[in-house]
Amino acid sequence: MEDVLVIGPDGGVTPATARKVFADAGPGMTAVVCVSSAMVYGAWADNPVPITEDAAVRPNPGFDMAIELAEVERIARDWKAAGPGRTLAVLRPVTVLGGGEPDPLARVLAGVVPVRVLGDSPPAQYVDRGDLDDAVRLAVSKRLDGVFNVAPTGWIAGEDVEALRGDRRRVRVPARVLRVLGAFVRGRRGRPSTSAELVPYLLHPWVVANDRLVGEGWRPRHSNEEVLVAALEGRAPRELGARDRQRLALGGAAVVVAGATAGVVALFRRRRAGGS
Repeated sequence: MEDVLVIGPDGGVTPATARKVFADAGPGMTAVVCVSSAMVYGAWADNPVPITEDAAVRPNPGFDMAIELAEVERIARDWKAAGPGRTLAVLRPVTVLGGGEPDPLARVLAGVVPVRVLGDSPPAQYVDRGDLDDAVRLAVSKRLDGVFNVAPTGWIAGEDVEALRGDRRRVRVPARVLRVLGAFVRGRRGRPSTSAELVPYLLHPWVVANDRLVGEGWRPRHSNEEVLVAALEGRAPRELGARDRQRLALGGAAVVVAGATAGVVALFRRRRAGGS
């Protein structure tokens, strides 16, 4: 069987590393699976709900992670076009949770950080890391070719997301204040994925359709709600009990997140008190 190269399974691939990987690939490398992100579609007020794979890639200006992943996809397409018989599967997962402590970006998108933007919350999707791994294995085994969104079927409405996260106990601030915090977090951690330009992804919809991948035989084992609630409670979706699943089936109940980052909350309170 010919080699199948998988790049970016942990979201850490950059254009520079992608160029090196493809430059080092031997002649036997004729199939690639590139794990990107649904964030390359961008978060815009005029996004269709849901977004299909035919939509344009237009990451929000200044959001380094999505911009870099869009460039990685372009580099991968150039590799495919450069040789006959090559296949390229680009997987675009929504927010990935599970499999340990979520990274700073996922913590913000899932609401583990107890700070929200004032106004209506957009619909949201969350995929379990195990389900993403299944999608990668399927793409490898079937040598899939094309772009495939990776998300559970459907999405959670904004108000239901808030109920599941227990947002009534959270600090809600204007977007301009959250942008200040985004810059602060980036400076402390040196992580461009937590930049202030993440704010549009908290304000506008970017949920996706999964029909194309489901049509290839992928079946997510966990729903958006299960993945979110499990992450907020520090568990894997498979560890949710019968009572948890019954609550989710009935529409969910507020989830209280223990051990919230008090320093972050205090920062916002100080800024609000100072009129920022």
